[in-house]
Amino acid sequence: MNDKRIKHRVDDLIARGIAAGQAKECTELSKRIGKLLRGREPQVQGAVLADLLATFLAGHHPMLRETMFALHVDVVEDLIPICEEEIFGPNGFPVDDPAPWPDGAPAQDPEPPPQSRSKPARPDGKRPPRHR
Repeated sequence: MNDKRIKHRVDDLIARGIAAGQAKECTELSKRIGKLLRGREPQVQGAVLADLLATFLAGHHPMLRETMFALHVDVVEDLIPICEEEIFGPNGFPVDDPAPWPDGAPAQDPEPPPQSRSKPARPDGKRPPRHR
């Protein structure tokens, strides 16, 4: 993690109400976790991050989870351009890259993301309860 990204993260966290000492701790911890994930398959990285986020959200009152998730997504979206520049340089992601798939384009266009965040049914066919 470069100095620009560290400063931006610390500044962003402070702007969101995190104390300066905690902001620096958050950034340093993120740096350490990033080292553990670096070089692993994207599916493994995604699964680990999903597990950590689910654990984080499970620790909140059920009525707060949707709000906490939305706040988390806001922070992630704010950090994407900074991370993209760090990974790919000032021009960002190489959009002229012919295909993000190793064997070329998929046989069909990938399905668009669902419009709703509703939870799919569990293996037992029941939907988890929603708390509002």
